[in-house]
Amino acid sequence: MGFLGARRRTWQCVLPSFISDPTILTALSLIDSAALNLLTPEAILAATREVTLGKSIQLDLRLDHFSHGIAGRERFKQTIVDFRERNKGHGDYDIVAHDDVITLNTQSSSQWDGLRHVGHQESATYYNGMKHREIDEGLDGRLGIQSTFIRLLLVPPGLRLTWAVIDWVNNGGIVGRGILLDYVRWRAQTGKEPAKADARTPITVDELEAVATYQNTSFQTGDILLVRTGFLVWHDSTPPQERNPALDKADFIGIEASMKSVKWLWNHHFAAVAGDTMSFEVSPVPLGKGQVALHEWLLTHWGSPIGELWDLEKLSAACDEARKWSFLLTSAPLHVYGGVGTPCNAIAIL
Repeated sequence: MGFLGARRRTWQCVLPSFISDPTILTALSLIDSAALNLLTPEAILAATREVTLGKSIQLDLRLDHFSHGIAGRERFKQTIVDFRERNKGHGDYDIVAHDDVITLNTQSSSQWDGLRHVGHQESATYYNGMKHREIDEGLDGRLGIQSTFIRLLLVPPGLRLTWAVIDWVNNGGIVGRGILLDYVRWRAQTGKEPAKADARTPITVDELEAVATYQNTSFQTGDILLVRTGFLVWHDSTPPQERNPALDKADFIGIEASMKSVKWLWNHHFAAVAGDTMSFEVSPVPLGKGQVALHEWLLTHWGSPIGELWDLEKLSAACDEARKWSFLLTSAPLHVYGGVGTPCNAIAIL
């Protein structure tokens, strides 16, 4: 994301129309790798200074939290293995012990969308110009949570050569300054009606700015943005007979899918974004021709991970009590070669 080497870029001088020109999209995505490159050693060191209370909060839901699958996705399954029964009569392994075997779809609970998850629909390409079929047929794990893909870039005159290495694991995971924009609490404390979570309720960037102002929360380059929308509160308080049909319909609250949102996200230079709702943006994600989808811009154009279905309830209460909505955030992705997504394994430290 270091195009033109600017520290704080503006939309007007940097971003052309990516969707109408896939060639320019590919060229820009090749420069300086992905948005996670904003998490420099300096940014990480600065983020450690957010720790003032010594309080840590895990942001993952249980892997089996969602009992109703969407879009045919597999549910989490755990099998407890009696190690003694399995190895009866096998010497040193005939011991009193257990293993467990788990099966999961990485989209089934709190998770990150990786750069292999959603591509640019019209051109059928992913970040760095990767073609759709290359994910199924390639062996180098390119764009995966962990990969061995390295490319030397030949960039225009005046710009330095750089290596495009997108490997969340070997880069030390995702560590940086997290900020929570608590949209739910802001609405409640300013006398507004609760937003309807089980509808395509758009949260506008003007509202997000208002939340930040109300919380006295500032933005910094490389922040990891978390937005509490109220989806999880709705999900966990709604009986299954009402909740499951709504999950099948999949109309849910999220950030407004508009070019105004795109520009706002770009100009704040977030390293990654996440929320407690189904798709971060309004759901279903508007991926039709001519529509604006934040998934395309974040994942495909900027190489910015998207976190979904995070548990922000305890964090919300802790931030409100401390009157502080910034913190050190760490996330340790699953070490899966060529991974498409991963449980977030995220911890906020205040």
